[in-house]
Amino acid sequence: MPIAPAFQRHLDACFQQAPVWFESILRQVRETARQTRDPHVSAASPVAVAELNEVMDKQRADLARHFMEALKERVMESVDPPKPAARRSGGDFSISIGELHLVDEDQAAEEIEVIRVVQRADDAAEWELRELQARCATLRGEASISRDSNPWRPDTVARSMWDAARAVNLSSPARTLMMRLAAGPLARELREACIRMVKALDEQHVEPAAYKALPVGGERRIAEPDRAGFDVTQPGKFEELMRVAVPQAGGAVARMPMSGESLERLEALLQRVLATVPPASVRAGIAAQAQQAGEPSASPGVPNLIRQHQAQLQSAARHDGDRHVITMLAQLFDKILADAQINVPLRETLGRLQTPFLRCALNDPSFLDDHAHPSWLLLNRIASHAMGYEHPQDPRLLGFLDGIEPVLRELERSREQNAERHREVLRQVEGVITAQLRVEQEEIGPVIARRRREEEMAQIQARQRERIAQRIQAAHLPEDAVPPLLLRFLNGPWARVLASSTLLHGEDSSSVAGLTEVVDQLVRSVQPLRSTADRDWMLRTVPRVIERLRHGMALIDLPQGERDAFLSQLMAVHTDNLKAGIRRAAPAAAPSSSSTDELVRQLQAAEGEWSGSARTGDTVMDAASLDTVPADLMDITQRPAPVRVEDWLARLKPGAWTRVFVSSRLTPLRLLWVSPSRTNWVFSSGAWNRDGPPRVHALTRGALEQLHAQRLAADLEGPSLLERAADSLFQELQAGGAVSGQAPAAFSEGLMRLNLG
Repeated sequence: MPIAPAFQRHLDACFQQAPVWFESILRQVRETARQTRDPHVSAASPVAVAELNEVMDKQRADLARHFMEALKERVMESVDPPKPAARRSGGDFSISIGELHLVDEDQAAEEIEVIRVVQRADDAAEWELRELQARCATLRGEASISRDSNPWRPDTVARSMWDAARAVNLSSPARTLMMRLAAGPLARELREACIRMVKALDEQHVEPAAYKALPVGGERRIAEPDRAGFDVTQPGKFEELMRVAVPQAGGAVARMPMSGESLERLEALLQRVLATVPPASVRAGIAAQAQQAGEPSASPGVPNLIRQHQAQLQSAARHDGDRHVITMLAQLFDKILADAQINVPLRETLGRLQTPFLRCALNDPSFLDDHAHPSWLLLNRIASHAMGYEHPQDPRLLGFLDGIEPVLRELERSREQNAERHREVLRQVEGVITAQLRVEQEEIGPVIARRRREEEMAQIQARQRERIAQRIQAAHLPEDAVPPLLLRFLNGPWARVLASSTLLHGEDSSSVAGLTEVVDQLVRSVQPLRSTADRDWMLRTVPRVIERLRHGMALIDLPQGERDAFLSQLMAVHTDNLKAGIRRAAPAAAPSSSSTDELVRQLQAAEGEWSGSARTGDTVMDAASLDTVPADLMDITQRPAPVRVEDWLARLKPGAWTRVFVSSRLTPLRLLWVSPSRTNWVFSSGAWNRDGPPRVHALTRGALEQLHAQRLAADLEGPSLLERAADSLFQELQAGGAVSGQAPAAFSEGLMRLNLG
């Protein structure tokens, strides 16, 4: 899509200014990194602090260059996103494997650190970002303002900075420290940059776009779930709600089934009521007319039939108990049909439950006694399954609603309305959900196969770590004889090398045996040299070890930066060891300095020359050492997680909806598959890509645990639809508000105009 010239000029001007304010951020980070009293600096490891200071002193220009490259790429991708793969013909919801998004422990740690910085910037520059967003929407010619209107978002800047730190090979602990030190400066500098951008656009007479309310049928933002203030699931709460909603009832409800005569009279009335309901297409037309008449709040609503015909229904009832039930259901359906988390197609479907529920409530004394009545379970199940789909035209949502359409149509026609009948309908709805889940699982078959292989790889890697530890113990070395550098490498990349070779060639192959032998050789190569024989062994063996190391690193595609860093540090250890060994093993006539240098030169020549410079930081991320996000990070982390992560993961089953912070936002994800060991989890996104298939997210257990600990992964739905409706009704009645739910004026007038009443 072509970029408007005015917007392109704005982007160019901003790109010219970005190096100036980013240099200011780096300068402030450098100053703070040298202050040992800073809490972030004192909490970090000395190695990470030293590494960050070295980069700030020697590689600031590279860091700034990589930042600008990443920033331009991310901004332009936001302005003109790449077109996703085309959807296959037939209107299905096939999933593209190319859309797979992998989140492991490292990625989860990155998400946590980035959101820390983003929240700080959002809080500091909320007004300025909003103003810039409105003007960018004008420049882009957008009809409404959205999150993506402004390409200069805090998450874009923070992720570009993270990308730059990774490009200069900062280790993960040093990157984390840099981001924490940069949070304050980045927030201040971004705020000032936004002020300058808004001022420049004002001088160009660029007016802000108007903020418009999204129509009900638009995409929904799922709010963070929270417990209802009035919990209808507690014993006796239904009676309490009845006392408040229908004071004259005194908490009592109908306790006897209806007589045949009463049931016939009510049935005839219900049939007449149903005949007055306009089709969905007509209701949508009425809503469109209302919007054109200047009532943007009007929407293709679903009429509360019980409310609209309450007087007629009560006249057909047997006694006050029946009338109280009718009043209670009318008020509950007011709230159910107005629930903000329910989109229009789902609201249409739930509206069809009114008459079956009314029949059941008047004939079943337990209906308004128990939140676990099959009728309420049916309502909640339909709502909870559909709520994760963010767009009302998502083919997966429409496929589900189409699938349960025959079931609900048959339920509406049935004269038999009781707990057992509704329990059977619930089973049929579950069958539709299960069938849809199997279709999605078949679509991601290659993803599941890949995750199975990766899980097998992880299990083999764990066994290889055990064997590495056993081989080191068998050498009977002092406790500190193996440098931490080598231990991290052997337990990280080299264990992966051994696992990969095992999968390729088998556990008893000569290839695995040769790579395993490297463990013994590496450990011996870092031990003190006590004789000429030790020195000769080292000079003879190290070249072969280095070749095997290179081969193994290539086998797992270890990033070149990590290869260079490890080999450079290993070379330094070997050089120091060789020099010290020569001094210890020297005969009466110590070798000259030139002969020592020659031996070191031979060793360096044997190991080869590497382009990477020595680094003092970790090259392998240790998930166990990840820092946690402090409680004051942001609102979402101010409260402890409501359940233990073990309990949460244990109850997650395929088909369940979650909300996880991925791709820079809290995203509804539906669990599709869990590995047998429950270490790998595959989800599909609740977002609908109009031009392509939905995205697939694969997360490790470690990533989910970290995100859940920071309240960045949890159940999508908190209170059920019934609980939300009961709580909303109770709070409104307690506050003395009038009972809501009367049809909007435009809707009622439209019915009269079209002679549908």
